[in-house]
Amino acid sequence: MPGMGSSSLDFGALASNLYKGLLIALGAALAFFLLFLLLDRFLDLSSAFKSSKLDQWGSRGDDLSTTPRIRFLRRSFGVLWLIDGLFQLRPAMPGGFVSNVAQPATTGLPGPLASFVDTLLRVWNAQPTKVDLVTAFLQISIGLGYLTLRKGVPRRFLGYVAILWSVMVLVGGNGFGVLYAGASFLTGAPSAVVIYGFVAVIILKAERGSSSALDDRAYEVFISAFLLIGAILQALPYEGYWATHGISAMTGAMATANQPHLISSVITAFTNFANSSPVPANALLVILPLIGAFAIFLRPIRKVSVGVVVAVALTGWWIGQDFGIFSSTATDFNSGLPLILVTLSLLRPTVEVATEDKVANIEINPVLRYGAFSVGAIATTISSLIAVLALVGPASGEMAIVDSSGITTVTKAAPSFTLTSYNGEQVSLSSLKGRPVILTFLDPVCYDTCPLMAQEIKQADLQLGAKGKNVAMVAVAANPIFHSVADVANFTKSEGLSSLPNWYYLTGSGADLAKVWKDYGIEVRTTQVGMVVHTQVEYFIDKSGQERGLLVNSGSSEFSSSYVNLIKNELAKLS
Repeated sequence: MPGMGSSSLDFGALASNLYKGLLIALGAALAFFLLFLLLDRFLDLSSAFKSSKLDQWGSRGDDLSTTPRIRFLRRSFGVLWLIDGLFQLRPAMPGGFVSNVAQPATTGLPGPLASFVDTLLRVWNAQPTKVDLVTAFLQISIGLGYLTLRKGVPRRFLGYVAILWSVMVLVGGNGFGVLYAGASFLTGAPSAVVIYGFVAVIILKAERGSSSALDDRAYEVFISAFLLIGAILQALPYEGYWATHGISAMTGAMATANQPHLISSVITAFTNFANSSPVPANALLVILPLIGAFAIFLRPIRKVSVGVVVAVALTGWWIGQDFGIFSSTATDFNSGLPLILVTLSLLRPTVEVATEDKVANIEINPVLRYGAFSVGAIATTISSLIAVLALVGPASGEMAIVDSSGITTVTKAAPSFTLTSYNGEQVSLSSLKGRPVILTFLDPVCYDTCPLMAQEIKQADLQLGAKGKNVAMVAVAANPIFHSVADVANFTKSEGLSSLPNWYYLTGSGADLAKVWKDYGIEVRTTQVGMVVHTQVEYFIDKSGQERGLLVNSGSSEFSSSYVNLIKNELAKLS
């Protein structure tokens, strides 16, 4: 295997810095944009109620997309799609989405469905950075289209894309919304993407002139059904929420996330209540969505029913979903905020002011349109820079951490050994004291993962610069058949390591090697066909001979540069 080319770029660090700058720029732009949204809302309400010249649906011809309700949904969900796309650009997303978000949602799926979802997730894992960028741009494009495009084929096309994407996420990332283990009102079931899909359908219906897009009853039935499903799932005994620690285990973990104290304190208080009184706590979480469902369905007083649902959704969004944004692999706001926005849309009038009364909107709409375009332009420009870095630079360190579960911290004396190096010299671990050591186990006739791991160590050492010259890079032969000095020397030469004075590829008799393998927990076994199978790890040993860290290396070429970054950072701590 040819050696890896070195690079000073680190996608993780650069993407992280760009992302922070992006959030600052967009925070100001979005605040400006939302201010105008609020202003536009009051202008719509006041002008609509003052006007005496209203057509049947308040729009010109059959186009209902300009009515206050649809405009509110299109703008608010446009902002949500845009922010969700930015969430997708978090540095930890490429490596962390499948293991932290998608795979847990497959738990409890029937066998055939789980296999289907697993196939989709394999596509992600094959090229995580590139697939993640595609999904980010897709969501940013939908949001930008909702905010800036006028009625027409491009906006309708994005509407269909939004529906298709919602279905794909529901299946591949959310366990069909209700089938994953633990699905409930507390977790946002039956999933936020169901709401995104519903809104996309409503907007498309409005553009086609379908009066059902403005039918209050359609909204009420949807909101009621959403809450009712969440309540039923919360009440099901096999979901485990009635048991001791059934709720508190989940909410307690959320309370420890990096977030403002005000938010975590409320979650902590509820966790303590759920820990001491699990049945009443879960009963409350069943009753609340039921109250919301019946309140909006029976609609005694519109403002009261809307207020009840907003309060219920906010409770679940805060206590159960932790507002959906504090995890490093959060992809959206969960279902709380989208449900609140759909519910608030019921307060928007279903009529629009007549043509001669549209003066109130003439001055504000261009500002909204160009403001939205500016937000999207900022996002697209910086996202494009991140995309370029992902294509030409190495993967982020976070991806290796997720792939390997990170470096396990250990503190114990490293077992001693004395073996022969590839150049015939005797080398003992004690002779390397005073220097940081990275120790691994490689098969000298391997043509797959072992050369990759050797090159990762080499590149990490080179990137340390002057500090790297003091690092002892030690490999022990991991093959019960081919382990002669000539074997390890050939490996060293073929991988371009013989010119490095701090590279030590050690071997010995079969008995000597077996003892070292046992001392370091290395399993080595031969197979009838193919290469020797052995444990793939890297030990980090400090200058005093104490083990400080253990890294399980998957040998994945997809994350190779990420492992370089991870190894370099760990060695820097010991230097």
